[in-house]
Amino acid sequence: MKKTLFYPIILIIILWNCSDKKDLKQTEFVIGNNEKVEFLNEILSDTINLKLLSSQKIMISDFNFLPKLPHSILNDNEFKRVSYIKYLSHHLKEKDTVFIKKQIKQNKTFDLKILSKYNYQILNTSKLFKNGVSVDSLSTIALNKQIYTKELYNEPYILIDKPIFNKEMNRVCLSLNRPNSGEYFVFIKKNRKWQKEVIAQWSE
Repeated sequence: MKKTLFYPIILIIILWNCSDKKDLKQTEFVIGNNEKVEFLNEILSDTINLKLLSSQKIMISDFNFLPKLPHSILNDNEFKRVSYIKYLSHHLKEKDTVFIKKQIKQNKTFDLKILSKYNYQILNTSKLFKNGVSVDSLSTIALNKQIYTKELYNEPYILIDKPIFNKEMNRVCLSLNRPNSGEYFVFIKKNRKWQKEVIAQWSE
């Protein structure tokens, strides 16, 4: 009797462990930095349809130091204030909030300076701040760099968020800001092309 009971118990334990590992792999699915920078290059270089940048030579801050807007979603024809995670989950149509939280954590190691490999002009804001440069001085510094290149643009520099994807990688939340205005987007991939949908705006 003991042997008869022993083997089924072992089998149950093995199946349980396999099931746990399968669930763990699903939860631990990650989006690498290569996918993130390729996405950013794809949307920022699209000057025909998306038109996020007037030129690829507009300076991009290496991090977004602006505070996030209060987040809200439309519910029963009314805007309801929600947490940042719920806001992302809603617009990404992604129920796995653990997956979203892990992306936010992993994004801390994603350096926007890597965009320079795609010939984008990077404003090293983090270094400037460490050297005591104020926020108000950033526009002047960026404009001086534009003068050095003999090209002037209406916006001295932009700030972008690090992208947050859903698991299908066909929806991405991202904001693009200027010193005095900004837009929050959800990018949706349709027919292998990214389309943008504005979900919030701000200006001073």
